[in-house]
Amino acid sequence: MAEVDIQITNGRGELKGLTVANPQGFSNANAFELGNIALQVDPGSLTEEVIVIDEITISGARLLAEMKGMGQTNLQALLDNVQGDGSGAKDASASAKTDSSAAPEVKLAVKSFTFSDSVVELATEEWGDRTIKLPAIKVNDIGSKDAGLTPEQLAEAMIQPVLKSAESSVKKDLEALARDKAEEKLKEKLNEKLGDEKANQLNQLKSLFGK
Repeated sequence: MAEVDIQITNGRGELKGLTVANPQGFSNANAFELGNIALQVDPGSLTEEVIVIDEITISGARLLAEMKGMGQTNLQALLDNVQGDGSGAKDASASAKTDSSAAPEVKLAVKSFTFSDSVVELATEEWGDRTIKLPAIKVNDIGSKDAGLTPEQLAEAMIQPVLKSAESSVKKDLEALARDKAEEKLKEKLNEKLGDEKANQLNQLKSLFGK
């Protein structure tokens, strides 16, 4: 269950235990367990048209990577869903603006977004379970005071680089595993060949001395 600590007076907030479910077609496990989320809002912007968040930091997150079929992963499926939802969110926003009774749309801008100290838990049938450390991600100036983003657009802008980094890290790890396995098999074949050659040489020597 998520824990929320919001300090309105200084614009500080923390969330813990936030999760994101796996896309349809994968296991019932969570795709994301986001660890600790801290944000610092510019209090002076709370009454403005665009709310400015000085900093969002996510640390200690755990991502689950599952493979299905011909290399399809839940992370890529999530990324596809996010990108698809982004266009849908824009359409919904546009229609909401035409409704005079709708509440004013919240617009946000983030000066700095950091995603660090996080890992991907990779689950595969061929290689078993592996833990891959993710490189830190830092993105500046997501939206601006003049062109704020809807919450949906902001979430998409932050989650896309995280998913792309995770997908890239998983791909590199699997490629390294496949390369190591291929080298191992090559060494085994070479050793077998050398063993056969040595056996043939030994047989030749035995035949020679036998005569």
